[in-house]
Amino acid sequence: MKCSIIIPYSYSTDRVKRVFHSLENQDFDHDDYELIFINYGKSDDLADYIAEYEPKVRVRCFTLPECRVGQAKNQGIRRASGELLIFINGDEIAS
Repeated sequence: MKCSIIIPYSYSTDRVKRVFHSLENQDFDHDDYELIFINYGKSDDLADYIAEYEPKVRVRCFTLPECRVGQAKNQGIRRASGELLIFINGDEIAS
């Protein structure tokens, strides 16, 4: 795997769903990257949404309740399998 995209977030699942769709719809080979969502706020339903959606790209979701963004990023680094790490905020859209 070439790239791990780490997305820490702590708020509305609706925003992070838009991030998910914008990243999944990139014109890169879906085997070349993975998405790692780290929720560092309250529990949400993103993992259930993605499981029902059946994404084209590898997606993993983790929840670290009551922690800080730096801790969430470090957890993403530990879980990443790509050669390159990219961090995207949970409210950004990839063009």
